[in-house]
Amino acid sequence: MVEGFRPEHFDGKSKSDNCLYNQSVRDRRQHPSELKLHGVEDNIKMSQKVLTAMSRRMSRKKWIIGTIVAALVIAVVFLILYFKLSKE
Repeated sequence: MVEGFRPEHFDGKSKSDNCLYNQSVRDRRQHPSELKLHGVEDNIKMSQKVLTAMSRRMSRKKWIIGTIVAALVIAVVFLILYFKLSKE
């Protein structure tokens, strides 16, 4: 016998009883999109805030390091030009 198949002549129930049984089974089963996951939305919001803050810090530090590297390159170029011009 197929599971979930409950013909009336096997269990002695009428057709309306079987319909009520099937309806109650469907009511107890929930679609995954209907499930209430407690705290998930709060966790997602918190994760977004953390990731946004991390992204801002990375961007800020990238600009700081880029500025320091550019300043060092300019300083080296000026030192090279200074020593070349001072020998003449």
